[in-house]
Amino acid sequence: MESILFAEVYLICIIIVTLEIVFAIKDIDKSISMRLFIICFAFMDLSFVFGLLFNLAVRCGAEYGYLMTAKQLYFLCTGLGAFSWFVFAEYQFSAEILSKKRLILAMLPFAVRELFLLCTAFLPWGSSLLMPGSVLWLPLVIDYGYISVSGFRAHIKSLNKCSYIKKDEYSMIAVCAAISLLCALLQVLIKVPVPLICAGSAVCAVLLYQLHQSKLISRDPLTGITNRIQLVQYLSNKMSNHAESLYMILMDIDGLKKINETYGHNQGDEALIQVTQTLKETVPRNFLISRYGGDEFVITGEISTEEQILIINEGIKRNMARRNSANGRDWNVSVSIGFAKYMPEMKCVPDFFSEASASLSAAKKQRCAEPPVQ
Repeated sequence: MESILFAEVYLICIIIVTLEIVFAIKDIDKSISMRLFIICFAFMDLSFVFGLLFNLAVRCGAEYGYLMTAKQLYFLCTGLGAFSWFVFAEYQFSAEILSKKRLILAMLPFAVRELFLLCTAFLPWGSSLLMPGSVLWLPLVIDYGYISVSGFRAHIKSLNKCSYIKKDEYSMIAVCAAISLLCALLQVLIKVPVPLICAGSAVCAVLLYQLHQSKLISRDPLTGITNRIQLVQYLSNKMSNHAESLYMILMDIDGLKKINETYGHNQGDEALIQVTQTLKETVPRNFLISRYGGDEFVITGEISTEEQILIINEGIKRNMARRNSANGRDWNVSVSIGFAKYMPEMKCVPDFFSEASASLSAAKKQRCAEPPVQ
């Protein structure tokens, strides 16, 4: 009965993770992060397959050579899965993990692990370690060392308030590491009669992919920055914590409608992308940049003085003019900017927007009142 339950859990996990991989391959997001996700869970999925084959072979009394091959392939795939998970997690922190030097350093524990497993396969005393019921502690420690390190780093980063944009990703990586470690401890120490490690990995695959999908929903598809949904969530969270140094910059593009009508909507999209690129290079990294809708953009974050907001606004206009000169198009992009500071009497997000909108309207009126440059 236990063997049937064991096989059923393995099969269910294989089906779940395989479906997640298929969905990820078909996803419109072809980023490096998504490719690393696919590689990581593909190796884990293969480890499930070889783990199932090994356990079925044990139940059926298969030959020694078949058992050795199946278990070696199982350990190889679990090791590659743990290592690729580490690379996937570290890439969320910094793309530098993909540099040749860092990858080689990260692979050293995996190389030691594989050397140990080769010894167990060819040395007389080692072959007994590959038999049913044995626990290979060195591979287990290295695999969960990768997972623990990435989980701990993710937890620390999730506590850093400057990492708010990717806080959900960091928190989920930490949660997945905790799930994996808990399942491994229950499997090894209590010897639960189901493949809990397999089940934990399947749960992690589902959680991470669902988080990815929710992030896609909260991203503006044209510019790649956050959209109105995530902006409102961010502001609601900050206002509920009474962030007294919170500012909002509200801006829109002057004459975007004219660019669309004169040069076509493709050029209008180029204008929106140009504004986005300017904001990314100008605005401090601890600020949230969002496309509120149409030609409106919102920049929000905590800063100590209003003077710094004025410096950011001037920087945006200056870098916008520089990009106009460098692009050499028949049209130029300019923006009108207003801003507001959060006050405790603002009870909800629309109150905050009303203040910023009033400031933007005043800036537009002042601009219209200015004499044209000769």
